[in-house]
Amino acid sequence: MFAGASQITRGKVASTDDGGEHQRLTLTGYAGERFSEVVRAQPHGFSSHPPADAVGYMLRLGESDRVMALGFETPNRPRSIPAGTAVLYDSSGNVVFAKGSEGVRVRAEAGGVLIETPQTSVRIEPGSGNIEITRGGMKILMSGSRIDLGGPGGSAVQTVSGPSSVVFARLA
Repeated sequence: MFAGASQITRGKVASTDDGGEHQRLTLTGYAGERFSEVVRAQPHGFSSHPPADAVGYMLRLGESDRVMALGFETPNRPRSIPAGTAVLYDSSGNVVFAKGSEGVRVRAEAGGVLIETPQTSVRIEPGSGNIEITRGGMKILMSGSRIDLGGPGGSAVQTVSGPSSVVFARLA
């Protein structure tokens, strides 16, 4: 058992329960130590679910087995980010950067990207990189070789030089 005053030590996540009012972890600490029902403090506006084996810090509260979990990171945490940058990331390497004057950047290492508003969506499919923009009942589909206006299929759009071989439109 731990002996001494309150202190901060490293720990590792064994499991996470994210179903209640507070996220609770089962942690391992010093050799043979195991703590369960440890409350994990999270900042307002951000929530994460650390996977098993994530490493972080435990605040030991006096000479007891009371512990509070602080942080807990995975090895693919973005590093060397510029001052003022905020980053949201997951264990698969997907990242959302808020880069100050450079705006926002999204990087999908696994899966695709979907941006949704009440009436509009933009989807970038994983693998193919195809893009689908939807607003109400209208769609624009973009692949590596063609653009479909109004949905898939349709007739070649007429240009000054003749029918397009890249842009197609469906007539309502």
